[in-house]
Amino acid sequence: MRNVAFTPKGDHIAWTQIKEILQHSKRDGQMVKSLTASLVSREEEERHQRNLNENEQLKKQIAESGPVPVRVHATHLR
Repeated sequence: MRNVAFTPKGDHIAWTQIKEILQHSKRDGQMVKSLTASLVSREEEERHQRNLNENEQLKKQIAESGPVPVRVHATHLR
């Protein structure tokens, strides 16, 4: 993990990507926007996939735990 930087959100970006962005920033603003947008979209896709996997695991755990007993107080039966 030596060649990796962490964003404020905790995601990692390779130093080579940062170097590439900085080199191109002096020449072409559109290239920088494109590179950063692709990095963000890739990170968002990875985060989305992790969330989907976590949701599936939680669904399985809920299904395996079975029904939860519910107590109804007598005042609610009126």
